[in-house]
Amino acid sequence: MAELAEPRKRKSEETAPAQKRDRKGRILEALKANSDVGGRLCSNVGSLPSRYFAAGILMRGEAKIGYGVEKLLKGKYTPGVPLKGACPIVTDNHLGLHDAALVDWRSAYGTYAAATTIGAIIFAGDAEGFATWAKSKPCRDEVAGVPDGRLFALIDGYIVSVDAQAGTASATVANGKGSIVWANGDYYVGELKGGLSHGEGTWTGASGAKYVGQYKDDKMHVLYVCPKHEMEFGEKSITTLDKLEKHMKKHRIHVIYPDPEMVEDHVDAIIATVFDIREVNPDFKCCLVVDDAQVFLSSRRGASPQFKRLALVGRSRNIRFVAISHGFVFSKELEGSTSFIIHFRTLMSPLHVKDAMNRYGYNPEPFIEPLNETPYAHVIFDVTSGKSNLMRPIQV
Repeated sequence: MAELAEPRKRKSEETAPAQKRDRKGRILEALKANSDVGGRLCSNVGSLPSRYFAAGILMRGEAKIGYGVEKLLKGKYTPGVPLKGACPIVTDNHLGLHDAALVDWRSAYGTYAAATTIGAIIFAGDAEGFATWAKSKPCRDEVAGVPDGRLFALIDGYIVSVDAQAGTASATVANGKGSIVWANGDYYVGELKGGLSHGEGTWTGASGAKYVGQYKDDKMHVLYVCPKHEMEFGEKSITTLDKLEKHMKKHRIHVIYPDPEMVEDHVDAIIATVFDIREVNPDFKCCLVVDDAQVFLSSRRGASPQFKRLALVGRSRNIRFVAISHGFVFSKELEGSTSFIIHFRTLMSPLHVKDAMNRYGYNPEPFIEPLNETPYAHVIFDVTSGKSNLMRPIQV
């Protein structure tokens, strides 16, 4: 992604004293200097087709709507109908307005994206082109100020949604041959079903790694690790570590009872195996549930290398982690990766209450009595927002 020189100035700009213009005003003027009368943002370099192709097909209504984008574009864009009003910002490989001199460019970019009919559209060309854009930090920084629901990419003629913060995937079509792109630069090209990879296709990671083969439904696996062997499950769900990969080909729910005599090593081996499966099949998704997690994640010692790996890169590999514990005793390494605390009825000691307050800002005391009065009642605490919600079971 090549850096651009400072945008071309108008004659009026050249004569006006720079010190009389505030920083944001200069940025907005730079934006206008790179725009057509209708509001299309174009590059000063590159061939004419590269400047106008994306804006042209949008203005003429020739772009198609990608899977799941209908609601975001309702009333704003209809295929076959020329686009009216302020045009979208169009970025491509030539439009890198992340110039070092334009320090407030991101703010102006977001302001303009909020005012246009659709928002900001990354002219990617194809899935590989989008990956090139996604791997460029200056490009990602450029759109950081774009409001939610107003950042898109034009891929193979389809407008798809891009959520750079959540890193979610977006597909060009619901069914048939198409592409899925992730905000981190991963992409899939092949057969789709319901907007998910299904059939023959190729996944390419941001690192350049590739997986070519068959995909099926792109569904989540749930792996439950039960150290105490207390829970009863149907025989079809129970498996062992050496048979886990084979079990996953036929089932979605998997239960493993680790060896009580070497439970910590066994659980570490389970985590490592899940990551190995993910490396072979990048389309793999798993929710790993570990019961009695206080055994492995005590606050008195550091987490094992496998649990650290889970905390560091698990989410980016679509490996979600749920820890079931008797208290707020997790190691520091996993605290920063905690999104929600779900608190069921329990006998809480003053130490547990103090830990909850100090570690997460959650005060469980007001909920202890209602939780103990109602079976299956629980509190959902959002660690990010600091909000607590008491949930009661529905009476049937």
